[in-house]
Amino acid sequence: MRLVVDTNIIIASLIRDSMARRFLVLRRHELFAPEHAIREVEQHLQLITKKAGISEAEARTVLASAISSVEVVPESLLLAEIDEANSIIGKIDQSDVPFVACALAVHADGIVTYDKDFRRQKAIRVFTPEQLAQQ
Repeated sequence: MRLVVDTNIIIASLIRDSMARRFLVLRRHELFAPEHAIREVEQHLQLITKKAGISEAEARTVLASAISSVEVVPESLLLAEIDEANSIIGKIDQSDVPFVACALAVHADGIVTYDKDFRRQKAIRVFTPEQLAQQ
């Protein structure tokens, strides 16, 4: 399956060894994320290191491993999909627009997330890592 990974999956994989981390590391699917997701993780790196009880260097090592299986999609490739993405999820949560635009741009089968806002739209399928592990 072609799947877009939400920032909360990446962050969860950094905080502890979890289903989110295994999902990213196992590489059973084609994974994508907008550039926006990587910037978001960087912005929260201090909080992540505090919650995980690890150094920034350790967090960066885990991050590199976790996203090694994720193709980062440049914002320039999302521009053509922004209007449609905005109409799908913009009224629900504007910060989720880049993820929906990414899903549209790469013709993804769905978005992997713990964010319940994505479930309020019906245009793109939504999964958790736990749901995908059962398939």
